[in-house]
Amino acid sequence: MNRPFTTLYLCLILFASATASYAAEVIIKHSTENELEFDLIIDAQSLEVLMNDDSSITLVDNLLIGIPFGSRVFLENVSTLKSSLFENKKAIDLSKIHKSANIVEISEPTTVRGKQFVALRLSPLTGNMIVEKMNIRLSFEGGQTNHSSTDVALSDKFFDKIFQSSIINYNQFKNWAPKKSRTSFALSANSAAHPFSITNNWFKISVNSNGLYSVSGSELSSAGLTLSNISSADMHLFNGSGLQLPIDNLTTRPQLSEVAIIMDDGGDGSFDQSDKFVFYGQATDRWLHNPIDTFVNNPYESNNIYWLSVSSFFNSNGLRMQPATLFSTPDTTVSTYRKLVHVEQDNKLRKWKNGVIEDYYNWFWTEQSSFEVFVSSPDIISSETADIFLAGRSYSSGGQSGYIDLTVNGSAGVNKLCNNFGCSYLTNSLINGLNSFSMTMNDRERQRAK
Repeated sequence: MNRPFTTLYLCLILFASATASYAAEVIIKHSTENELEFDLIIDAQSLEVLMNDDSSITLVDNLLIGIPFGSRVFLENVSTLKSSLFENKKAIDLSKIHKSANIVEISEPTTVRGKQFVALRLSPLTGNMIVEKMNIRLSFEGGQTNHSSTDVALSDKFFDKIFQSSIINYNQFKNWAPKKSRTSFALSANSAAHPFSITNNWFKISVNSNGLYSVSGSELSSAGLTLSNISSADMHLFNGSGLQLPIDNLTTRPQLSEVAIIMDDGGDGSFDQSDKFVFYGQATDRWLHNPIDTFVNNPYESNNIYWLSVSSFFNSNGLRMQPATLFSTPDTTVSTYRKLVHVEQDNKLRKWKNGVIEDYYNWFWTEQSSFEVFVSSPDIISSETADIFLAGRSYSSGGQSGYIDLTVNGSAGVNKLCNNFGCSYLTNSLINGLNSFSMTMNDRERQRAK
């Protein structure tokens, strides 16, 4: 069967220089659990250039504001203290500047480790004038600020460092209580139904790629299972998805679900040395297809764990794959199909010129301005067009001119379209075998990065 290569995701870091964690200097005037007032001195040349869905451009800066958990945030005052004619040193097409109705906008609250903050989005360019200095006053209504003995976690030294480098009112924010736990860390009322509460004897099976896995009786015997009068029906396999856990400890955790297996016991209902069972295992980093194709990474674990128990204490037999019945004769022959291929290495965190790291979640492959990677595409139909998606990070406005030039086996990718977070291309230059993908930051973007 021929298999056309369809989609390639490459994670590449493209920024070469950054001047500060924020484009604005923050001067705190007043900070309490009820109110925050501060002045901003804005460096227009450090504003981030964003391309919107309608191809318009916005120059923005985002500030993170800590808030008491559960409080409502009100923008009480925005005063322009100084403005001037915008010096267009980045050669931005000012006719594409998005006409924002508000210079300051507030996001919905985000929760991390039981603490909450909002993002303040600044759009200080109006026409050909830039706001250089402004005063902002916020108020907080309601919310939880006082610690109590039932709080889950009062301090997290690792996240405290992240908060300290990103929350502008951190000195007040650090003293506010996290969200109260309703269950703390005790077992819930439903813990009796948890598989681990039924039996204490478990076998751990680790997988690191998608595919069918076979486990034999002799392998289980070597792992410590005594193969004596074992009923095949008593064998149960469980898995908890292997996906990254939510950051907020109060978010519902994935539950162990039983995995259907194919039992090959010779038909006698007894599991012996020469018997085996087969299951489909999934990697922690994999494609999810509902509702759209999305590639997910688990940054904390490379092995997905499956748990096997052999016990008669479960209230039902082990889950088994069932054969499907065809009710009609197949009338279609499938000779080709589209395939998704993901290529990524997580080698670097994004670090600003002053050494500050704001984001500890998004990793990048490299910070080189030129880069080549080789990707295998066996049995490809060379006449088919493949979509290529390149994930990167740049301050360019993107568009069809883009900021990354891509060649596939020496031929330029076509239909290029870029934004601040990556580019897409089309190509029909793939070959059956190993393919070269060469990426170069173009001359215009090199000059902007200097």
